Amino acid sequence: MIQTRTRQETLKRDGLKQENLKVIARLLQERLHLELPQRLPVRIQCALHHGQLLVLAEHRPGVSAQVGEIFDALTQAIAALIPDLAEDLKLYLRVAGHERPYAFEALRSTSGEPAAETTPDEDTALESPNEGPLADGSDESEDEEKAIALAVSAFPPNPFDELALDPQDLEQIAVNPKQKRARKPAPPWLLPLSATIATALVAGGSAFYALSRPCAIGRCELIDKAEQLSQVSAAELQAVEYKHQLLDIHEKLDKATTMLGRIPSWSGASDRAATLIRSNCVQLDGITEVVAALDRGLATAERAKNPPHSVEIWQEVAAGWDEAIAQLEAVSPDSPVYPFAREKLQEYRQNRTAIDRRIDNERQAQAQLQSAQSAGQVIKARQGVAQTTESWERIIASWDEAIAQLERIPDGTTAVRQARQLTAAYQAEATRARDRLYEEQLAQNAYDRAVLEVDRAEGFQQQNQWTLAVEAWTNANTYLEQIPLGTYPYAKAAKLGKTVKPALADAREILAQAIARQDADAALKKTCSGSVNVCAYSVSDRVLRVQLQPDYLSEVRKTATTADRTGNPKVRADLTEHVQTLQNALETISDNTQIPLELYDPYGALLGRHTPRSTN
Repeated sequence: MIQTRTRQETLKRDGLKQENLKVIARLLQERLHLELPQRLPVRIQCALHHGQLLVLAEHRPGVSAQVGEIFDALTQAIAALIPDLAEDLKLYLRVAGHERPYAFEALRSTSGEPAAETTPDEDTALESPNEGPLADGSDESEDEEKAIALAVSAFPPNPFDELALDPQDLEQIAVNPKQKRARKPAPPWLLPLSATIATALVAGGSAFYALSRPCAIGRCELIDKAEQLSQVSAAELQAVEYKHQLLDIHEKLDKATTMLGRIPSWSGASDRAATLIRSNCVQLDGITEVVAALDRGLATAERAKNPPHSVEIWQEVAAGWDEAIAQLEAVSPDSPVYPFAREKLQEYRQNRTAIDRRIDNERQAQAQLQSAQSAGQVIKARQGVAQTTESWERIIASWDEAIAQLERIPDGTTAVRQARQLTAAYQAEATRARDRLYEEQLAQNAYDRAVLEVDRAEGFQQQNQWTLAVEAWTNANTYLEQIPLGTYPYAKAAKLGKTVKPALADAREILAQAIARQDADAALKKTCSGSVNVCAYSVSDRVLRVQLQPDYLSEVRKTATTADRTGNPKVRADLTEHVQTLQNALETISDNTQIPLELYDPYGALLGRHTPRSTN
């Protein structure tokens, strides 16, 4: 009783301070548990915001609460605890684990009127914890939204925010949270009070409050239960393997700590309770750190799924493992969960090392890809000016080297897919380069052969072997015509062709003339020969010169004279036919050889000329 009065008087004298909020929350929670008829377990949190006292009451999910009773009990408890409260007061009701409160009430100490804009006979209904916005509620005012946002900021949900309850606490009276209550007049503690009345309220409330606290007198069964829970939790921590086991142990330790927190400081069990609370807090802190590390590790492993990833993604994954590792390293060696944390720490460090390899592989792959891309650009530029077979051979070798570099890019990297596409493109380029090299080789070979045939043709001409010369010139021209446009030897071949084609035409003409001379010589030889030598002849490119022989003319005249003397017309006709036949034969030889004919008598007198008729 004396200790309680002293604490309350200190609160009154010093006013509301941040360091007193936990004490106020604890006392309000204990008072509320005693005064609620349905024994609804409620957790209280307090906060200050610009001189305003914010009080949040939380209950577990699935349990309905009487909003009016809870708010009335809170106002009365605050009145007993802090009689001279001068700041504004805001009360909230929230489901544990949720971010947004579903009930709200604001009171002012000076006027006793609600701060939020509500009707006189209704609570400020915000949101049902199970059904969303109340069906019969009006839109929230701007002040309400600000108040809700203030609560969300001041009271963030705890990841382990689930109330630990005794079995008997689970039997609750389910009441619809939408149920409205008539607003009671502002409680007297909010009106200006004299120092005497305030002191009386404090003294009377403290006496009742101290005697009603658990473990105030007699044996403290509460601490026995809490100690048993703590011991079981510590034993289970030694064999923990999975996250859900840690959460179960955390729930047990939190329940034990809550039970111990209900033991007042003036109880004989308070020192033992404080020791257990400190021990539980060490274990809870360790579990919280390990669970946070496990959650971070799980999220990081999920982020690393479905590789390959870019370097930036792998760096994010590495940062995630670093964070999880730091959380595990923060676990105290004195914590029972330390062995489990060390085991996970080794696993996470291995994962972190694997990510370093991933990052190195990705960077190496990207570097190789960029190098191959740069090489491809250089090779394409060189292709544009390549001419000789040697230059194309170097280009092919460069493509092969770039392809090999792409094929060395390790699997499991983001560069592999692009590398495969680039490899196919480079292989196509290399194939075109090989085709071009083959074409250049054929062109160069044809040019070299043409040059050899030109040398042969010129040699045959010098030897007057015109048949062979024409053949060589023809071969040279054929080889030159095989050289494709655009190849390196084409320009040289075109230049050489300007010499080969006229030379071939000249050689053919000379060969034709030689053949004609040979044919004329053979024909004239046959025509001029006989029992009597008919004629003599000479053959040149310009003229066939035929001279009748004296014996032949003497024989012709003698035959003609005999025919005339004897009056034999048949002999005369035969002689005329013979002379005409000789003339026709000589003209035919001239026509066939396309060489003009000149006929002379034995004494060199010109008898006649014949111009060859065209054979076309």
